[in-house]
Amino acid sequence: MGLLPTRVARTTNAREVLEHTREALGSRVCIFEPAIPETVKFREAAGLGQTIYEHAPESAGAAAYLAIAKEFLCGRA
Repeated sequence: MGLLPTRVARTTNAREVLEHTREALGSRVCIFEPAIPETVKFREAAGLGQTIYEHAPESAGAAAYLAIAKEFLCGRA
């Protein structure tokens, strides 16, 4: 169906890589938005053996996954 960028760092390099990928693939491949950010909350959740929703449901990463899920459920993907 497309690409879902995950564990995306908040760096200039990461933004440039995503932009380059979009330019290189053009309209041939859908790149889903929002990209899932790399956050400490994901590492903490993994260390505790929990999902992001159990550990930090209000985190930016959890919100990004929820937004993607809504896109699929609403048939927009």
